[in-house]
Amino acid sequence: MTETSTLGLTLGSDEIASLVWEVGNDFQTFVASLTSNGNALSVIPSNAQITGSSDPINIGYQDGSGSTVTVLTFELLPNAGQYKATLNDALDQPNSEEVLFNLGVKVTDFDGDSASDTFVVTVKDGKDLSLDPVDADLTDPSVGSISEQANLSLGLTLGADALKTLVFIAPAGLEAALDAITSSGYQTSVQPQPFSSLSDSIAIVIDDSTSPNNGETALSIVLNKDANGVPDGTYTVKQFLAIDEPSDVINLPIGVRATDTDGDAISAEFTVSIKDSDASGIIQASGTVELTEPDLTPDTGGQGYPDSADTAIQIRTQNDRLLPNTAGIEESQVATVLSNLNGVLTSDGHAVVFSYDATTRTLTGTANNETVLTVTFPAVQGANGFDVVVSPTLTLLKPLDHDENGTANANISINGTDISIVLPLQVSDSDGDAVTGGSSVDLVIKDGIGPQITTVPELNVEESDINQNGSGTNSNRPGTTPGGVGTDEDTDSGKLVINSGSDNVKDIALDVSAFAANNTSNSQNSAGNDVPLSSKGEPVTLHLTSDVNGVKTYTGLAESRQVFTITLDSDGNYTFTLLGALDHPLGNEKNTLTINLPLVVTDADNDSTTSIIKVNVTDDVPFSLETDGVGVGGGAW
Repeated sequence: MTETSTLGLTLGSDEIASLVWEVGNDFQTFVASLTSNGNALSVIPSNAQITGSSDPINIGYQDGSGSTVTVLTFELLPNAGQYKATLNDALDQPNSEEVLFNLGVKVTDFDGDSASDTFVVTVKDGKDLSLDPVDADLTDPSVGSISEQANLSLGLTLGADALKTLVFIAPAGLEAALDAITSSGYQTSVQPQPFSSLSDSIAIVIDDSTSPNNGETALSIVLNKDANGVPDGTYTVKQFLAIDEPSDVINLPIGVRATDTDGDAISAEFTVSIKDSDASGIIQASGTVELTEPDLTPDTGGQGYPDSADTAIQIRTQNDRLLPNTAGIEESQVATVLSNLNGVLTSDGHAVVFSYDATTRTLTGTANNETVLTVTFPAVQGANGFDVVVSPTLTLLKPLDHDENGTANANISINGTDISIVLPLQVSDSDGDAVTGGSSVDLVIKDGIGPQITTVPELNVEESDINQNGSGTNSNRPGTTPGGVGTDEDTDSGKLVINSGSDNVKDIALDVSAFAANNTSNSQNSAGNDVPLSSKGEPVTLHLTSDVNGVKTYTGLAESRQVFTITLDSDGNYTFTLLGALDHPLGNEKNTLTINLPLVVTDADNDSTTSIIKVNVTDDVPFSLETDGVGVGGGAW
């Protein structure tokens, strides 16, 4: 802040020639007795000659980095007959509410006449600091956990001066209240000792050789500090162990005092309330069980159905022993869980229906009158004799359909790769109280491997064995050795070998839309140029012409004329019948072209794999001598 004031000059007949400072010999000594936020002040520079100079008087200090910090500046304004004081930071006033600077000036006119006078600049103490702390409320923690309220505000507001100290003080009755505290029936002691040395922390420590927690801290109240060790105006309360509350709650009155660098101090009081826990125990952890669907047709040594997985979830008690043979789904949530699960999952297309046996604590899912999965909840006593370790166990007996557009609710979610079933847990203590706490187990069933086509036998047919078929423009010439449809080498069959993976195969089909892309240069035209598969110069296209009782029939057409058919059933059997001649490469007499039939196998999860059925077609040569007789003329071309 800056203040400007008049020097009260009254001029004679001559103009002012100079206006300079005139201060006593003790001025610099006085400045050296002052501080700003605890930093010793001096005139800057220290060898400055003030009396007789019109330069500004700078007062400040050097900080830890060696930089000069100017706290206060006095400046003469001769043209206006004024002076200016600029205060950049607080001045410490430990013994009063103000600091007085005795200054003087000397004015001289052009005749050499001069006059001197003194004046006082008063720097008053600014606004005092204040405190308005908030209270803390804690509930007894469970065994092995911490109840904490961190960074609670003390409502510290600084005035004009920096904070010097922030410490705890003991209101009447606090020490007696702390001395009376017990934890789980065990005696405690208060730190620090003696209590009169109280500063920035209070601790209640177990002080009983019969306690398994002897020497451990049950409660701590700490004034927080920043990275530089300066109080930040907050406090943290941590409760590590349960405290005995004869009347359900203990209220501890905690005092705090703040002092600034002027020595101004303010005190306030807040209450730390410690409440008894309403629950006899709480569940401390949840867990996840992950199981990847095994293989329906595993190799030797591979994992098939059924398969199981589990996880360990530790449930900790506050006081009473928990009983292992009571672990299961939270009783109050069973109806909701079953409602959310039923009608959502399918196994090989069949709806999975869930039921829960509260006696055996077993969740069972069935589909098509077969058990698909079970969830059980075996448990053992914890190492401390009070806790329980529950091991939810998922057993998968049949594959589940992973629908990428599946339903999601509070207990189940489905996508193309994972099925997640969330079950809330419950266990009872030795009092018969049901212990719940929002704990749950997440059963994640991952989609297994998709189907794999391991063997696709190639087929071989000969145009020479084509039989007369069709009529009119849709007729096909017979080959040189026709022998009846399906009785010779105009027909060939094969069977796919498929590893179904983790799910049943749902569909085996040819990809009609991919036929053209897989047969782009099988034939040649009359000029000898490679062209897409053709017959009599017409492109051959593939069409699904029948799908009855699991048997699909596909027909290759040149315009409307049938060139070939292939049947494909749900077991992977396929039969190819050649009905018309194809346009083979020119020359080379009985050469061969290959028809590529794109194959798609899809499982119940809609996972799919592809392959190619290759059909090798041998050209017929007209006017040939056949080994089964002598013939002249004819030929499929």
